[in-house]
Amino acid sequence: MLAAATAGFEGKKCEKLSSVSLRESDAYVSLPALSSRPHSNVTLLLSTRQRHGVIVYHGVDEHLAVELFLGRLRVSYNIGNYPVSTMFSYEQLSDGTMIAVYWAHSVGP
Repeated sequence: MLAAATAGFEGKKCEKLSSVSLRESDAYVSLPALSSRPHSNVTLLLSTRQRHGVIVYHGVDEHLAVELFLGRLRVSYNIGNYPVSTMFSYEQLSDGTMIAVYWAHSVGP
């Protein structure tokens, strides 16, 4: 008989982290390198009243950054080109409403 997985974990032996809750203002999650997996995705559900903050950052010289900037979602993407590609959301997201940020990563065919 299999025991039920602990909340936030899944898999036959509860070996896969599937969700985490962060309640402290300086808390963060470090994920393993996505380049080691051919296909992966990260979905973040968050609610905040903060107008500034990093949501996702990946890379060093070449990067993907998802952050709150002046209450809007800002995505910057640098793959060695100049200038860095930057996109902003139209809507203010710092009003406490739940939002979803979805990041998909695929390597190869």
